Amino acid sequence: MKTRHSILAALEFWERPDSRLMRHLGRASIFSWARMFPQAAEEYEAALALTPESRDLLSRASDAQRLTGNLKRAAELAERLPPSAVP
Repeated sequence: MKTRHSILAALEFWERPDSRLMRHLGRASIFSWARMFPQAAEEYEAALALTPESRDLLSRASDAQRLTGNLKRAAELAERLPPSAVP
């Protein structure tokens, strides 16, 4: 069961990395695990701002935006993926 305490404890772990990218990726994974998709989308977008050409981040951010219902943003991100990377 995903309790508030377990989510907060996991998020606290990701406050430690010196790398902003790792912090955003770690937090995004926790929010995704907890099915907190708006927060996951925010973290993936923040990570994407640091590495805008990352295919993995484009895909993950697009998926997270889709799960929040932000289909316009999901499509914008998916359009930036190379054709071979689009499912």
